[in-house]
Amino acid sequence: MNLHFSRTEIEQLVKTHYGLSVSAKTLNGYDEFNYLLIDKQDKKYILKVATERQDLYFLDAQVKILKHLIKSNVANYFQKYLLNTEKNELTQLTIGNKTYSLRILSYLEGKFWGENKNFTDRLYLDLGNFLGSMDKALSNFSHPAMHRHYTWDISNASDANSKLKLIKDHERRRVAGYFLLQFETEALPVLSSLRHAYVHNDVNDYNILVQNNKVTGLIDFGDMVYTALVNNLAIACTYAMLNTDNPLHVASLVVKGYHEKFPVTMQELDLLYYLIAARLCISVTQAAYNTSKNSHNKHHFITETPAWDLLFKLIRINPLKAQDTFRKECGFEGLIQYEAGYNQLVNERKKNIGRNLSISYRKPLKIVKGALQYLYDDKGKTFVDCVNNPSHVGHCHPVVVKRMQKQIAILNTNTRYLHDLIVEYAEKITATLPSSLNVCYFVNSGSEANDLAIRMSRHFTKQNDIIVLNHAYHGTTTVDMEMSPYKFDGKGGFEKKTWIHKAESPNLYSGRYQYGDPSAGVKYAKDVQRIIEELQKENKAPAAFICETLLGVGGQLPLPKGYLKAVYQYTKSAGGVCIADEVQVGFGRVGDKFWGFELQEVVPDIVVMG
Repeated sequence: MNLHFSRTEIEQLVKTHYGLSVSAKTLNGYDEFNYLLIDKQDKKYILKVATERQDLYFLDAQVKILKHLIKSNVANYFQKYLLNTEKNELTQLTIGNKTYSLRILSYLEGKFWGENKNFTDRLYLDLGNFLGSMDKALSNFSHPAMHRHYTWDISNASDANSKLKLIKDHERRRVAGYFLLQFETEALPVLSSLRHAYVHNDVNDYNILVQNNKVTGLIDFGDMVYTALVNNLAIACTYAMLNTDNPLHVASLVVKGYHEKFPVTMQELDLLYYLIAARLCISVTQAAYNTSKNSHNKHHFITETPAWDLLFKLIRINPLKAQDTFRKECGFEGLIQYEAGYNQLVNERKKNIGRNLSISYRKPLKIVKGALQYLYDDKGKTFVDCVNNPSHVGHCHPVVVKRMQKQIAILNTNTRYLHDLIVEYAEKITATLPSSLNVCYFVNSGSEANDLAIRMSRHFTKQNDIIVLNHAYHGTTTVDMEMSPYKFDGKGGFEKKTWIHKAESPNLYSGRYQYGDPSAGVKYAKDVQRIIEELQKENKAPAAFICETLLGVGGQLPLPKGYLKAVYQYTKSAGGVCIADEVQVGFGRVGDKFWGFELQEVVPDIVVMG
């Protein structure tokens, strides 16, 4: 913000319109010019200068709300207006072709919350007590100017989606997008039905004043708005949680203190986790926006780094744990039944679900929600998901979910009709592949894709035999099961079909040829050549050789250098088809190096994409 007034000009304006002889010092501000004034008796005041950008009617609301509060039981926490020589709180000036509004307020002693070094549980409780008392005092206040659409109103958090693209770091953008999606899913549908009020809306770490382990004041009503009452509590929790090791504990203390003075409903408590995250998303997207505008106002970025840190901490907190914690702090019954078992659910599952769909772990997990790489259970625990391999881009990825929602709201059918998107999608996929791979078939699962690949290879070669790798797993259809040693050699498996041939798994870790042998890949490939030669003795040839590009079930093993190239050549020379299963297109271009081989160097006949 460029200064329009020199110190001398400010001092003269104050002298003329308020009759005060002062020295002036410039302070930081977000939307207004702010000055510290000191008179000859060392008494301090704050001067705020608003430009035409600030609505005069809204400035009147700021005056009215403070006049209301200084008549309440929390009067000592707030500044008082100094009247000008005409006995008004607002002074309007026209200088040149511009209009300004001046206000002088009393000075509140204390240290900003963000500069405080000594935080105790008692201080967090006191913050909650103060905020609850203030909101209760404002329950009979109103002003039409506060009914406005405002960026920093949590109820409008969805607006931040338009600024996500300005966040350059993809991981940060994904996390912010996830929480905005959760806000739209969990909070937005019910926000309009909650209690609404006229609130401060910016109880942040540089608006709260503290002294002697107590909150002593709150300044700056420039963000106030009529909104859901719980949003004000969510904002206070958000800033209290910044730069803390246990943010959920901190928030629970603020909530408890607030509830003691102004009771919160259970429905409001259950939304707090998502509202806190939404406020953080507004903050980081606004910072990205200000960066894109080359802002040099330090106030625009003052909480950017701790806000990102808190978002990454927040996603590791199970939302159910947060809801349970907030409920219990306010005396409500918790959500989590820690001692409850799953016998009834297990029995119902056995009754209604096929038993061969096994449950993992001796002590079953009941997973209630997913968040990118995390899974949340019903006991409040958070797990890193290293098991669900189909979730390549993470659970509830905001881009994937929104694209699915948008498409399914337009059309959800199969390929029997003409449609532009299916052609565009195929063109985008094939553009990432070598030129010989230029036709797409869209299916509903990896299992169906592998089944189709085998059907195509058998049709093309007029052969039936398939070469697979030992320990491999290719899916759940009948054909996929028949060519998956992991299944037919395992517990409850069946006899290997005569047309399935197992080649040695190219295991560099514990196999016959290991790391350090530069020709290990070619040596392992010789076992595939052996099978081809045995088939030729029976006047047969392979219909296909299929392998994962990363041997997942076989131990997360990359294919050794030279292996696929040699196998591809052996298979092609015998008239067969080479199938690459589970190419992970989500990690980059397929032409790049993937899991130990290069598709630019070796081009399988069929690629099954994960």
